[in-house]
Amino acid sequence: MQKGLLIRVPVKGSVLSIDTFMLFFVQLSTCRLVRHCVITQDRPLLLDASIKQLEQAVLRVARELPCYPKLKTLPGVGIILGLTITMEMGDIKRFAGPGHFASYCRTVAAHCTSNGKLKGENNRKCGNKYLAWAFVEAANFAKRYDEACRKWYDRKAARTSNVIATKALACKLAKAAWYLAAEETNYDSSRIFPSLASAKTKPMKA
Repeated sequence: MQKGLLIRVPVKGSVLSIDTFMLFFVQLSTCRLVRHCVITQDRPLLLDASIKQLEQAVLRVARELPCYPKLKTLPGVGIILGLTITMEMGDIKRFAGPGHFASYCRTVAAHCTSNGKLKGENNRKCGNKYLAWAFVEAANFAKRYDEACRKWYDRKAARTSNVIATKALACKLAKAAWYLAAEETNYDSSRIFPSLASAKTKPMKA
């Protein structure tokens, strides 16, 4: 195994910069990729040890990242999606509201207008492609394992299609993520799906 794949893992309690954290995250992804490519008997064992060390370092630092623990309460969001959303989101204050963030995540329809008239749909690539992927993946998991998301998805799919319903659910989750980060609160299904909630509470604007 090449020495370049091994890194010095920080001791417990040390503080890492965002750049260093991203370096760990990239190296972890690289190790996993190489792990699937090597075919000898000794290299996979060495790579497994490196991957385990990198995972421990990344997860230890991730606990201190802003918004990460809150985003993990979102349906369909686990460790990888939580880290992806946290790192790609950046400072939530740069988004004026949940709609702006959802647009940045490519979860809303893209239109080009001039003087109130539709001129085309040529700005689909605006926004962040990694957040777009993350929230669609979260929607796919949420509609399978979260009861409220599944009910809302089934209603939407019955009126439109499975693809549109999945993208609409991804939009709901993106807007909910904005509230979790901006208000530093945990996910509450009754706020994002008020029609499905039995108790009255302040709804999120969706």
